[in-house]
Amino acid sequence: MGHATRCIPVIRSLLMLGHEVVIAGDGDGLALLQKEFPSLHCVELPAWGVTYPSKGSFGWHMLKQAPKLAWAIWRERREVERWVRKLGISLIISDNRLGARSKHIPSVIMSHQLKLKAPFLSAILNGYNHRQLAKFTEVWAVDVNRGDKLAGDLSTPYKEGLPVHYMGLLSRFTSGEAPSSTFDVLAIVSGPEPQRTLFEEEVRDKLYQSGLHAVLLRGKPSESADVVTQGNLRIYNHCSSAFLQELLAGAHWVISRTGYTTVMDLIVLQKKALLVPTPGQTEQEYLADRFSALGWYRIQRQGQLDISFLGQTEANCTIPPPEDPTSLDQFLFKRLKVLLKA
Repeated sequence: MGHATRCIPVIRSLLMLGHEVVIAGDGDGLALLQKEFPSLHCVELPAWGVTYPSKGSFGWHMLKQAPKLAWAIWRERREVERWVRKLGISLIISDNRLGARSKHIPSVIMSHQLKLKAPFLSAILNGYNHRQLAKFTEVWAVDVNRGDKLAGDLSTPYKEGLPVHYMGLLSRFTSGEAPSSTFDVLAIVSGPEPQRTLFEEEVRDKLYQSGLHAVLLRGKPSESADVVTQGNLRIYNHCSSAFLQELLAGAHWVISRTGYTTVMDLIVLQKKALLVPTPGQTEQEYLADRFSALGWYRIQRQGQLDISFLGQTEANCTIPPPEDPTSLDQFLFKRLKVLLKA
């Protein structure tokens, strides 16, 4: 879902620059983008079916899935080539889908994962990731090109030689809009199963018991848009970007995963947050430790939530400043001029 939502500002900017955009994806991510851009042509790609460990070695778990990953990338390559021929595509921008490239047209990959965090088998996994990224015409790193990168080591290339261009931070939201009303907590649930459901159940129970005025967003765009009220808690399966920005603006605190896209949104809107990394996802655990050490956000572990401090509205986080919102348009104009040889 995070990869899908951070594509929203890229698609908006491409349309503003006069380009015709076709959206490709699968599952809830594709469903979300279809809702955001109902007039755009959408095609479905085969799902990868990657799983993440709830415990144990991340590196070993991923290595065991190597045959599945290789098959998924091959199927994706074949499907993408078919759509390139059928629709006359002239450029591919892939968000971390390693098979979404073509030998016949420029192919770009967006990623903040240029160096994977894996306690074991790091050299093997990073070597494979580097070779896959190198097959693209360009690598667009979703981060700032400064010493204090948001993703830290993650957005620093594992080896030299990649054609990396830093595109800055991405968010579908804009800062500065005053909320129409305020409430205590907005909880945003996301991530792969079964951890997504475990997180939702824990957060829902804690919020319900707290008595705080709270909203729970389940992150299920393929389900109905009905709202359920349980005492002090309103529950949505999903909502539009405009309504989510309104909810974020009105919330004194946000509870969410330590997903990279979510953190970029929080920075743009300058929101205080309690972040809970997905168990077994070393990237989120690394980011959680990094943000905690920097004092940017409160960090807790799943299964050990204590939200008693969320009734306090004073600032308890030192949030980094947002980026210039016009930088993405400038970046895309420059890179596409080179890639399309306009």
